[in-house]
Formats: sequence, structure tokens, C-alpha cells
Amino acid sequence: MIQKVRTYPDKVLREKCVEYEKEELEGEEFLKLMQDMVDTLGHFKALGLAAPQIGVNKRVFITNVDNRPQFFINPRIVRAEGSITGKEGCLSFPNVFEQITRPNEVTIHAIDVDGREFVCELDGMDATAAQHELDHLDGVLFIDKVSQLKKGFMLKKLAKTKKKYGIK
Repeated sequence: MIQKVRTYPDKVLREKCVEYEKEELEGEEFLKLMQDMVDTLGHFKALGLAAPQIGVNKRVFITNVDNRPQFFINPRIVRAEGSITGKEGCLSFPNVFEQITRPNEVTIHAIDVDGREFVCELDGMDATAAQHELDHLDGVLFIDKVSQLKKGFMLKKLAKTKKKYGIK
């Protein structure tokens, strides 16, 4: 089911998410969340979605770069190298985009939807999307990665967009 995406300044976007316990990965609630995340991501044609963006305070996100959806449960970056600057947007900041600098290569340790641990080496857009979503799990937003001046412009644009489209 497509879920409502929380927009800034919703408090859930600033909360540090709680890790999943192994036994939670087999419950109906978990499976429903996974399906809701797939449906919501597909509806918005986004590159990624983190659980707090739909109001769930759990450490899980999904990316979909080049039509390759992948879940990351309890993810953590174990290596980051290089640097890349690129234009980022966020479903929680509709119509707001900014140049953000992040590591170009990351290695992430996580759990998949079947409860198996995996290690994933990502670069380029895959690395950027995963880092952006992982930040959400720690209550970090992409506006936190720009100067105060740019942040002010971004928040003004967000306010205009929310007013124009009646977004709460």
C-alpha cells in the first residue's frame, strides 16, 4: 500500500531509528512494511526510501538505482572512500534539490529481507543513494550537509512548494 511520505519538519525525520531484532524479520508487520516501502518507492519513482519517511522508526531503507531494488536492514557503512558531488533531492523535501558532496565508494554491512547478512560494495549513484537513505536512519537530512545560506534557500523553496500543493 502506498504510504504518505513525511515532509520536513516532521519530527520522525530527526529521530535515530531502532534496529530490527532477528525475530522481527519474520513477522507480518515486517512483511507489510517491506511491501509498503516497495509500493511507495514505485509510486514516486524515487531512487530510495527510508522507513522514517513513512513514519516508521526502524533501521531499514530501500534503494532502486537502475531498476535494481535492494533492501538494507540494520545497515552500517564499514568503508568510505573518494568524493563525489552531485545533485540530490528527497521525497521529504519535494521539489528541493542541491549539490551534495559524499564519499564516492562505500562498503555497507546489512541484513536482507530473508534475514541473511551481506556486505555490499557500492559506487557512484548507488553509493550516493544508499548514504542518503542511511542518513535518514540517523535523523540526518541532506539540508544538514550544506551551508546555512543554502539551507535557508532550500527551506524557502520547500515552503513555497508545500503551500502551492497543499502539503502538510
